[in-house]
Amino acid sequence: MTRSPLVVRRAFTGLVTLCLLLVGALSERAGAQATLTHTEDASPIPSGMLRVRITTGWTRFEDRFTASGGRRSLGDELSTDSLGARELPGLAPVEAGLRTLAGDPRLRLTLGRLQTLSDARIVTTPIAMEYGVTSRLSVGLVVPVVQTRRTIQLRVNQDSARLGNVGFVPERLRTAAAAANLQLYTAFQSAADSLGTLLSRCPSAPSAAGCASVNTSAAEAAATRVRVQQFTQALRAALGTDEGTTLVAPRTGSALATSIEAQRAALNAELRRFLGASAGAPTGVYTAGDAFSFVDLNGTGTSRGLLQSALGGGLDSLHTADRIGFGDIGLNVQFLLFDNFRRDTLSSTALQSRLAVAGGIRFATSRADSVRDIIDIPTGDGGGLEGSAAFDLLRGRLGATIAGRIAVATARTIRAALGDDPDAAFPLPLFGNVQR
Repeated sequence: MTRSPLVVRRAFTGLVTLCLLLVGALSERAGAQATLTHTEDASPIPSGMLRVRITTGWTRFEDRFTASGGRRSLGDELSTDSLGARELPGLAPVEAGLRTLAGDPRLRLTLGRLQTLSDARIVTTPIAMEYGVTSRLSVGLVVPVVQTRRTIQLRVNQDSARLGNVGFVPERLRTAAAAANLQLYTAFQSAADSLGTLLSRCPSAPSAAGCASVNTSAAEAAATRVRVQQFTQALRAALGTDEGTTLVAPRTGSALATSIEAQRAALNAELRRFLGASAGAPTGVYTAGDAFSFVDLNGTGTSRGLLQSALGGGLDSLHTADRIGFGDIGLNVQFLLFDNFRRDTLSSTALQSRLAVAGGIRFATSRADSVRDIIDIPTGDGGGLEGSAAFDLLRGRLGATIAGRIAVATARTIRAALGDDPDAAFPLPLFGNVQR
């Protein structure tokens, strides 16, 4: 998601770096010889020769910069005291339905507390092969091998004082859960239909069966019917009435479950006032006996958890990921503008200098940030054009290299979350192709 909440990205497309390397020669015989270091220099490649260079760079971080310029730990951005619709927007319709079922417009769905510890490591090993076409002109190929590792430790509902009001329904229990919800839905829907029939028939046939109470309080009967219909619609939207949609349920014994049961009892009383003692729903909604857990969040090898479901946005599980692949492969050309370095190994106190310029193209061969794996680390920034220059100075035992580089990135099409907040760890579950 390029987002990546995980990796600090450049705020501009051009990056110029200035490196100063001081080298003390160990002997007079080595006075004019270039040393292979991590710093680029202007050393030429003799005509007809191939030079291979391999270097390695390590990066490890536990924090990242936010869009506002602050810092936030990788674990903190995934942690929350109340995992719910703010982190997983797919739960928003569930939360809205639960507010209707409980009769509480301020109710907040929560699965409980999620605590996360995380850090990241990137090891980049560029393999550079350069060939001298002439004494001044050389061409090169750079193949970066990149290993990324993101460790993550999760603690779900370890604090018993902060358990959520909603639990996850595992696959093995969804048949029974859906049947219980469907029974309630069918009973209330049937009662609403019966009450609607009386409301339309009784004004013209006041002596018909069941019309006495309806005609006496027609407005109240109509209001009862509306409330029952709202309850059934919220039940289907929030808790589901089939195996495919019954994913979450009020936690047994929670204040939410108690409120929903009170609402059911109140609607039963209203319906029986107009339809008789057998009207309404004899049983309540299905409730989850266990608190939300690590397995409920991530799933197992044989069953999907909340993150992989439609409510979770179809995301990958949160787990330690160790991957290796190629970065962005580059082709470049270097030209030596001038070279005043001695060609022998004799020492000299005179100032020696040389200047080389280079240009190249970088291909988007790296692995882009994954749209569904929110802990993924990309192995490169994509394609682009690069230019660089290196100026070497040497006098006696003291040498210096001044190097500058500018890179202009080109956009590539990737699949990402649309309208996403760059500071949000959990992506908006609306994906599409974008250019970044």
